[in-house]
Amino acid sequence: MPIRVQWDSNFSVGNDLLDQQHRRLLGLCNDMAECLKAGEGEWQFRFHDILHQLNQYARDHFKAEESLLQKCQFAGMDAQLAEHHTYVEKMTDWAFAASMDSIDMLEVQHYLAVWWRDHILLSDMQYKGLVSSRDRLQGPSRFGPLT
Repeated sequence: MPIRVQWDSNFSVGNDLLDQQHRRLLGLCNDMAECLKAGEGEWQFRFHDILHQLNQYARDHFKAEESLLQKCQFAGMDAQLAEHHTYVEKMTDWAFAASMDSIDMLEVQHYLAVWWRDHILLSDMQYKGLVSSRDRLQGPSRFGPLT
C-alpha cells in the first residue's frame, strides 16, 4: 500500500519559500501514491512523469536551500549536502531504471515519501531557528541590518 504524508505545521522550517517547496515535494509523493492506487490505464506514464518532476523540482529546491544555508553560515552544511547528493544519485538510478521499465514503483514511492518526511522533520529542522530568524531581519546579517 502506498504511503501518504500530510503536511502540517510540524513540517514548517519557518521560511515561506522552503516550506512551499517542501509542501510541493510531499504533494508529488502523494500524487505518486494516487497513481499506484489508480490501477490500470495511464497510471504508469503518470508515475514516470511524477518521478521526473520529483527529480527536477528537488534539484531546484536543493539549490535554493543550499544557497540560503550558505548565506546563514549553517554549521551542518556538509551533512545537508551529503544527503542531497545521495538523493540525486538515487533519483538518477531510478530514472534510468524507469526508462528500462525495470522499476518497482511501490518501493520507489515508499522510499521517496519516507525520505522527504524524515529529511524535513530531522535534517531540515536543524536549521529552523536560523532561517526563520533570518526572515524577520531587514539586512543580510543575522545580527541586524548594516548601516
